[in-house]
Amino acid sequence: MKNMFEVRGNIAVIFLDRKDGTTIETIIDLDDLAKAQEYSGNWFASWSKCTKSFYVYGSVLIEEGKWIVILLHRWIMDTPSNLQVDHRNHNTLDNTRNNLRNVSRSVNNQNQKGLNNHNTSGVRGVHWLKSSKKWQAYLTINGKQIHLGLFTDIQLAARAAHEARVKLMPGYVY
Repeated sequence: MKNMFEVRGNIAVIFLDRKDGTTIETIIDLDDLAKAQEYSGNWFASWSKCTKSFYVYGSVLIEEGKWIVILLHRWIMDTPSNLQVDHRNHNTLDNTRNNLRNVSRSVNNQNQKGLNNHNTSGVRGVHWLKSSKKWQAYLTINGKQIHLGLFTDIQLAARAAHEARVKLMPGYVY
């Protein structure tokens, strides 16, 4: 690893240079610093439009003219190709082991923070129904939408959606 870093107790802070000249910090457990340093290049921060967050990546030359992107969180967790890494607290610059877990795509989707493009309420699992003039709470599991009820108050609908995720989605930790 060519990046500058700083040790702060049990955490190592890695400084990531961006193309625009700014620097971003990512954190890892001090125990993983040696593993991060095994990478011979620079770690960088890249913005993901999908998750609206930064991810830490590097590139490895695998053959003449062919590069692959590696992600720091996958590097630290030795993630098999059939699994994804979930950032429990949704902070993708927090790459401490307590915040990371190797999971299936389904479980990773259960812990997503963001809204889909069709949600205008600002609350996951809640949308406004014009026809009834009420908030509908819903949950989607295995591609099937589960109706949780209609509510006059958005907070009650949000609570119903949250409680259903806690009960029915074992991967949900947010």
